[in-house]
This record gives sequence, C-alpha cells and structure tokens, in this order.
Amino acid sequence: MAAVGVCFFSLRDKEPAYNGRTLSEWLDKFDKSIPAGRHWPSIEPEDATDAIHHLGQSNSTLLAHWLVDDGSKALVISHISDRNAFLKRVLNPLRERTGRKSYFGWLGLKILGTNARPAIPILKGGLQSPDPIMVNAASNALFHVAPEIVTNRTSITN
Repeated sequence: MAAVGVCFFSLRDKEPAYNGRTLSEWLDKFDKSIPAGRHWPSIEPEDATDAIHHLGQSNSTLLAHWLVDDGSKALVISHISDRNAFLKRVLNPLRERTGRKSYFGWLGLKILGTNARPAIPILKGGLQSPDPIMVNAASNALFHVAPEIVTNRTSITN
C-alpha cells in the first residue's frame, strides 16, 4: 500500500515553480492586484508578470489544459469584455465560486498573449465543448493568443 502511495505522489505532474512560488501562486498574486470592479490592474505587479512570462511560455499548454479540462468540471467565468457591464458587476463574486485553475489558465493565457501559441490546438478543442461557457472561455483565450484566427469572439477561422 505504501508503494502505491509513493508511486502516486512521485508520478503525478508537478506544477512549475519560479523563485519559490508555483505558477498558480504567481497567478493568484497577479489576480489579487486587480482592483474590485475592474478586469486588469492599473499597475501590473512586475515580479508576478515576470514570473508568469518565465513559467508560462514553456507551460502555455498546461495553462490551456487548466482552462479547458478543469473548466469543463466547474463553471468558468472567462468570457471577459471591458465593454460588458454585466460581467464587470458579477465577475468578482463569481470568480470566487468558480474553478480557480480554470480561471488561472485563462488569466495566464491572457497575460502571455501571442507567446502562448503552443496552446492553440488545445483551445480549439475547447471550442467543441457542449458547454457554451467553455466555448466562450476558449474563444476568449484564443482572441488573446491568436487574434488573427478570431474574427470576433464567436467566429474562428482555421
């Protein structure tokens, strides 16, 4: 029984870390810098942004899996638009109730932007979800990662 436990914990995927914090911890620090009622910090926390870029570029597919895979297990609030007043009002309370990993996947991909291009196939897979919230999340992430293939947030070109 002990051998099974050792194998389980040694073989599971470890979250990447930088300067003593995991990618989730850096994303959480960035997220906490966003003022209530806003979608982006007025001044980005430089250490968190640098760490996310350092970790995220080589782990953009991990972020996409967090968004698509974990997002399919919980409500995902990620179709964020600065022009959508309703989402601005409801985002903060809902963000606390939704899957944090999925939200962090979306946030990390938005921060990385076009540097997260390896995530494109996974995000396109998210467009096939029967869950319209997941389709919106994947579409929104694609808008930040590959704007040239998103004619608007609901139309994707090949």
